[in-house]
Amino acid sequence: MRIATSGRRAAIVTLALLLAACGGSSGDKAPPLSLARQGYTVAALPAVSHGVAGGTQQDNPDVDRAAQAALASFNMPGASVIAMQDGRIVYAKAYGYANLEQRTPVTPETTFPLASVSKHFTAAAVMLLVEEGKLALDAPISRYATGLPAAWGAMTLRQLLSHTAGLPEEPAASAIGALDSYLRKDGAARLAALSTTPLSVAPGTYQYSNLGYGVAAILVSQASGMEFGAFLQQRIFAPLGMTSARMLAPGTRIASGYKQDGDLLYRADYSDAMLSMLGTFGAGGIEVNVLDMVKWEAAQRGERILKKSSLEEMWRQQVATGAGSGYGLGWNTFVVNGQRLVNHMGAVAQYSTTYRRFIDDGFSVVVLSNRDTGDLPVFGALHIAREVTRILRPELKV
Repeated sequence: MRIATSGRRAAIVTLALLLAACGGSSGDKAPPLSLARQGYTVAALPAVSHGVAGGTQQDNPDVDRAAQAALASFNMPGASVIAMQDGRIVYAKAYGYANLEQRTPVTPETTFPLASVSKHFTAAAVMLLVEEGKLALDAPISRYATGLPAAWGAMTLRQLLSHTAGLPEEPAASAIGALDSYLRKDGAARLAALSTTPLSVAPGTYQYSNLGYGVAAILVSQASGMEFGAFLQQRIFAPLGMTSARMLAPGTRIASGYKQDGDLLYRADYSDAMLSMLGTFGAGGIEVNVLDMVKWEAAQRGERILKKSSLEEMWRQQVATGAGSGYGLGWNTFVVNGQRLVNHMGAVAQYSTTYRRFIDDGFSVVVLSNRDTGDLPVFGALHIAREVTRILRPELKV
């Protein structure tokens, strides 16, 4: 998982190293799609777009032009976009291609990995159990797990979810070792293995940590008595009718992801080992389509899943991360022109995503794409989200 937050470049995850440790690779690289040899560039591909199947939405030419221009500018094969107001669809459309080789277009029904946008679902799972008294945000995690090193046992779930537990971004490669062996362990054994990773900063200091969210997912599993993915399915996805939402796993059908190397785009499909690993980790293992994100957005506008007090705690700045910015529980927090804004961006292998929510105004945008642009100063998905906001809600001035 790679993640980018505003004012900060993406940080690189060591999953490739972890896979190499078990003799695998970071993905099954397909033969290159040689744009030069085939006589075209991504910008020269036919500009295809699709609305919701069976929908009657009128096209917004300004949004369509901005999205297509972004695909060409960022060399992104495709993107799925949805804008919402108070939990209702304002505009939903998909642009470009889910698979370049087969010229399969992206549609709003196409599923993508959420990458680190998954984190607020993990935080929501924790808050559900906090509401039930099965977990406590400020209790040391040694209350819920035994045999941890002293430094680990003193951590709290609040610290894990706000990236202030002192943990590094990723677990030490030695903490996972061979993926096959790691995946066969139960939650307690996985936690014991991960806890061999030493702290990287003093507790209380902000240090973005995918590892922390992996630990939180294990604690959710142990407190609930079910696998993390099953908990999300039973307590969030199924009640909301999010039929496309699931944990990544071998055999799931997601848009093909692409990476750029020089002038060439390569399809870089996940290996089964990568999918299995991501599907156990709370940092970025969910796949979904934009239409189901509307159901989740609507749930956050009421109390269908979580109490308002729990949602507000997630959106409240827990730690400052920069001038005017902070991190809550699963969300980056800002105030823009007097409006509370929470957002998260994510990148994993060859996908990038953005979810931006103006809490007080009620306007939100989700963008899912199948090229990781985290090596650029601005994420392509973030750029599209900003453009959609500028066009549809210019008074928000972002």
